[in-house]
Amino acid sequence: MIGEIQMREDDNCMISGFVEIIDLSNIKSGHFFQFDPVFVKKLAVLGDKALPYRPKGFHFVNCPTGTEKILNISKSLMSDKIKQRFHVHSNYDSLLEKIPKQYLPKEYGGENGVIQDVVDHWENKLLSYKSYFEEEKQYGTNEKLRPGKPVNSSSLFGIEGSFRKLEVD
Repeated sequence: MIGEIQMREDDNCMISGFVEIIDLSNIKSGHFFQFDPVFVKKLAVLGDKALPYRPKGFHFVNCPTGTEKILNISKSLMSDKIKQRFHVHSNYDSLLEKIPKQYLPKEYGGENGVIQDVVDHWENKLLSYKSYFEEEKQYGTNEKLRPGKPVNSSSLFGIEGSFRKLEVD
């Protein structure tokens, strides 16, 4: 939803690109089990092929134990271009090597305000778009009319047919 608001309001974001910092400090392992590989791959295809935006980097901070392995599995489902922009930081020093202090909040060792101000801004912005998103729910696509192969586990991972037809000599 935030991405859609940025596409509608921020031409600079769409032309020059953006950097996302994803803080996983409040994420538990159960959250990751809600993302199956097909869903992750669809998100990657959506971001890489369908949306008119220019991600310059995805930086993960405060990763719980074991999260790096899950993120690396997710990374294997992405295009080479996105893989190069996908960073997991074990500490804020490595984040500061990629993003200057002037752009980071104080909680990450930066000089650009506090995270709560950003949260408050986007909460208010999302609430101001409530009626827009409510109206958008009525629109959709009839995937049967889409030309070409559907985007599903078979087309994403190269698994064609079924094992019932498999013949072994």
